[in-house]
Amino acid sequence: MGGGFSCTSNQLTSLIGAPQTVDGHFDCSGNENSLTSLEGAPLTVGGWFICPWFQIKPDEWNFEVLLKILTGESPQAKKLTSSAKKLMKTLPWLQPDWWNSELQRDPGKTINLLASWWKDMPEDMKSKIKIPPGYEDEFGLFSGFDELGLF
Repeated sequence: MGGGFSCTSNQLTSLIGAPQTVDGHFDCSGNENSLTSLEGAPLTVGGWFICPWFQIKPDEWNFEVLLKILTGESPQAKKLTSSAKKLMKTLPWLQPDWWNSELQRDPGKTINLLASWWKDMPEDMKSKIKIPPGYEDEFGLFSGFDELGLF
């Protein structure tokens, strides 16, 4: 979608049906009493991503920034409530289907990202992620770094 997209104050429960690419701002604020999932959120946002609980700067709507927020490595993390963090975990990037797709597209980079998030994933989610053949050893190595305090 060229330009921005606003779905403010519509009593939305999810973002299913939202455009997946937004060149400008994406604003779903005003839905704090109804939004229970960010499922359907755009994968690419060129401007600000604005929702009732957090705002992500232009060109920072990506997995790496969200991971820093969720793991407390970002100043924004201190402002998030536990319900906001729970809502963030419903994003497409944090679902097994997304991981499996990324593992097929770019296994080397995705293995590294996945390993850094692995300890925080629910067991039922882990069981649905399929490490591509030939990358099992690499994944084991990266995920072991966390136990050593290197992630």
